[in-house]
Amino acid sequence: MPALPKSPGRWTISAPGSGDSRFTARGIGYKEDHGPYMDTAVELCDAKTGEPLARGEHAASVDAVAFLADGRSVLAGGDDGELHHWH
Repeated sequence: MPALPKSPGRWTISAPGSGDSRFTARGIGYKEDHGPYMDTAVELCDAKTGEPLARGEHAASVDAVAFLADGRSVLAGGDDGELHHWH
């Protein structure tokens, strides 16, 4: 998989790829100083190119991302204590 882009203050949480190895999922966002997290989301990416294919917004930072056994669904959880199911 290509390296994930880095920028100052920006973080990425990456998950293993889908069962068919076509996709990866990652949690993204950033925080400036002691302010709130910004631009927090889960991105579904092409495993070969790393290009984002879909995006699901989150209200808080994304701390964990995982593919379900079906290979078509992603679970993501974060600082707000909520678990999001993306299908």
